[in-house]
Amino acid sequence: MVILGQKIKVKMRIKRFNEEIGFDDNELKARFEIPNLMGEFDKKLPTYSKPVLEETTSSFVKKVLYRYPVLERFHTNIQNIDSIEVYNLYATSLEPKEGMEFYAQLSLAFNNSDYYCLAVLRGLEDFDDEDKWYKNDITVESVDETFVFVDAFLKACKGLNVVGKSHLEEGRFRNN
Repeated sequence: MVILGQKIKVKMRIKRFNEEIGFDDNELKARFEIPNLMGEFDKKLPTYSKPVLEETTSSFVKKVLYRYPVLERFHTNIQNIDSIEVYNLYATSLEPKEGMEFYAQLSLAFNNSDYYCLAVLRGLEDFDDEDKWYKNDITVESVDETFVFVDAFLKACKGLNVVGKSHLEEGRFRNN
């Protein structure tokens, strides 16, 4: 009788664990939850996330995208400039503001233990007149310092209707 009670407790813990890690949709439940509860789960599956051992531009961008999920809605372009990988995230106004549409771009790179961010804000029609562009960049040694810059960039995007107000509400950013 005691053994049956212990098995039920273990199954309930596994069930709670599965619900917390995302076995909530029916396809994943059918594929993973039942075999897991029956002890048939494949032990060779990789971990959900491997720790970052060495910072790269890609890992830096993943940190920024995790913290600010609204940036996943931006278009992405990856370039190699002087053998440095640079991610360009760009978008245009969702709707015109005072009759004007805007373009916003955030460029991110990591090189030699420095994090680099560049923000470009301009009118959509001003692509060939750099004098009318607002450009600001930083080079810092801490990823946390880049979050302050990205936060300011997104607030400027909100003012230009590049991102909606609902995208920047409290609780929409992770790890704040």
